[in-house]
Amino acid sequence: MPDRAECTLNLRTLDARLHTAAHRRAEQQRKLLDGLQERLSNRTPMKYIEEKRLLLSQTEERLFSAVPVRLETERNRLNGLQQRLLAAGQSGLHRRKLRFAQTVATLDAMSPLRVLGRGYAVATKGVKHTVVTDAAALKQGDTLHIQFAKGAADCRVTDIEEDK
Repeated sequence: MPDRAECTLNLRTLDARLHTAAHRRAEQQRKLLDGLQERLSNRTPMKYIEEKRLLLSQTEERLFSAVPVRLETERNRLNGLQQRLLAAGQSGLHRRKLRFAQTVATLDAMSPLRVLGRGYAVATKGVKHTVVTDAAALKQGDTLHIQFAKGAADCRVTDIEEDK
């Protein structure tokens, strides 16, 4: 069993340690309180309002400076798109004009009047003016109406030559 002096020494040691820990803890709490007090004094309602006004002013400046830049960017983009659309429209129109001219030329070459103009003629017979495409459909004495590029003539069949 420990003697009284030893217990007293242990008790004093523990008391000193407790006193030091309490002092240290009180100092930490005092520093924390001082920091909070300073933050609170810096955070008066007027100071808070002033900080918010400054933030609002900075935000307004950024916004007002960004709008013209964005507007110019979008205007340039729109101009580019407008030029592309115009070029595409002109290109498409040019292609369609070429295709139309080719179609007109093809139709013109196939036109019955053009065919007649190259020396061909169209022979028809009877009241219905049935086109004659085969000599075997004719007989001597038939009356034919011959259409030329310029003018027409009525003829009578005198001789028939069939392909052999």
